[in-house]
Amino acid sequence: MQGGSSPITVLLCEDSLGFRMLASAWLDDADDMELVGVAETGSAAVALAKEVRPQVVLLDHLLPDADSSTLVARLRAAVPGVAIALVSGMPNEQLATEAGRSGVEAFCSKASEPGGFLTVVREAHAVAHG
Repeated sequence: MQGGSSPITVLLCEDSLGFRMLASAWLDDADDMELVGVAETGSAAVALAKEVRPQVVLLDHLLPDADSSTLVARLRAAVPGVAIALVSGMPNEQLATEAGRSGVEAFCSKASEPGGFLTVVREAHAVAHG
């Protein structure tokens, strides 16, 4: 960390094991981020968010137990001020529409390179936390 600032704390909510492992590795390698939890379902993400109080939640758009719009509201109720970045394999145009409808700070395609993925986390954090 430069300047002694605290890392951005991130909760990853993703049901795909492969992408969960990939995203976790990218976050672990980022000097300015700390992965504070991983959840596979929306319900687990809300419970874990209450416990670990992340600054940013990376939220898979399609989870088996929750609609992303409903889940965004539940996460914001659990952790007021949390930044949420929607992650999905859908085309960027559709993802942008869904992100706007859900009211999240940022969005990212699962096809992104590591640098682009981490930039989205930083952007979401900056929008919500200045």
